[in-house]
Amino acid sequence: MQSVDWHGIGRRIAGRRVERSWTQVELAKHAHCNVRSIVKAERGAHQRMALPLLVGISEALGTDLNYLLYGEKHGWTIY
Repeated sequence: MQSVDWHGIGRRIAGRRVERSWTQVELAKHAHCNVRSIVKAERGAHQRMALPLLVGISEALGTDLNYLLYGEKHGWTIY
């Protein structure tokens, strides 16, 4: 089983957020979560992040969950 690279996930979340010119507050609003969750996720400090939170973030950012988890760019979704 592959270990989870939480810092990599955080970098990809932050990168997609910045591409959209969103603040962490705006991402939290679109992902239906609190800002603290976004801050922790982007820092890679949100160990064992709940799947619904990851899904909400990926949907808000318009990207595939595989991209956030593994960096596979072929999973981009255009909205």
